[in-house]
Amino acid sequence: VFSASSADDSIAWYRNKGGHFALPTMSSAPLLIMEGTQDDALKITATHRGRAGDNDVELVTFDLLFEEMAGDALTSAEANNLIENLHIYLDDGSTVFESGSDTLVATVVSLSLAAGVQTASFTDNDVNVQVMQGTPRTYFVVAELTANAGSQVPTTFRVSHLTETTSTGEDRDNDLPLVLEFATNVASSLILASCPTCDFDMDGLLDTVENNTGNFAGPSQTGTSPFDPDSDNDGLLDGVETNTNTFVDANDTGTDPNDADSDNDGLLDGVETGTGVFVNANDTGTNPNDADSDNDGFNDGDEVLAGTDPNDPFDPGGTGVPALNPVGVGLFLTLLAAGAALRRRRSAR
Repeated sequence: VFSASSADDSIAWYRNKGGHFALPTMSSAPLLIMEGTQDDALKITATHRGRAGDNDVELVTFDLLFEEMAGDALTSAEANNLIENLHIYLDDGSTVFESGSDTLVATVVSLSLAAGVQTASFTDNDVNVQVMQGTPRTYFVVAELTANAGSQVPTTFRVSHLTETTSTGEDRDNDLPLVLEFATNVASSLILASCPTCDFDMDGLLDTVENNTGNFAGPSQTGTSPFDPDSDNDGLLDGVETNTNTFVDANDTGTDPNDADSDNDGLLDGVETGTGVFVNANDTGTNPNDADSDNDGFNDGDEVLAGTDPNDPFDPGGTGVPALNPVGVGLFLTLLAAGAALRRRRSAR
């Protein structure tokens, strides 16, 4: 589309981003794929943008970018160390990948990447890659991992469908190239190639139990991230936070690995070391599962801010009460009065 403006004597050109067909894409990737198994990474819906009666669209290629992470393309060697085969499946109508019932339409046995990009080509005249007007078809990009993918470096990858400039289709009957509707490239979420004994982030938890929900459901579903050794950023490894609500030692803190302050006392779990000895604000000695470790009626975090010992209800090394806290002042005066009464009774004897 061209436009002209008399205000500044300019002529502008606007690209028509429409097309004969579209390939809207979404990530369908799991958190991890076990070595020697396969799962889908992308879900692509091929859609005919023409009118009723137009020839079918026939898919020719999907262009896919493989990266270790955003901006870091895999080499062919790295990709083949992780991926035994790359498959494209036609959905059977369930909208979820099922290798037993979906139809295999393309396989790339050995990846040959150019700047991280692999082209998956379809067989000409294959009815399984022909799309009628008004009847979209869904395809899955599936990665089948090598038997030792969990021990490779890198161990993570993501797949992007390149729809801004590439991936191609044609008129089924005349083999004429068709225009792909513009859409921003879509990447899968990051996928971890794992194994039954793998602990990618070295936090003491197997990859298979870290299901990244943010909710601890039990030792086999911790809710933590397999990519982050300290999912809640509290200074403790996920593996020591057992969510039992009982502090045993530094290797079994009983805290929630998805909650940076399990007892809601204003102190990170990582600084509440459970020793019973206050060293400083980064080693408070308090119980990370008890908001008032010394049971003096004052929140551990408030005592640290006030300069009193959160492990000592009488705080002999300090003022005995948080500064300017009226409740604390009242408690302090009560203790003084009780001490004075005790001394009077002893003097009267």
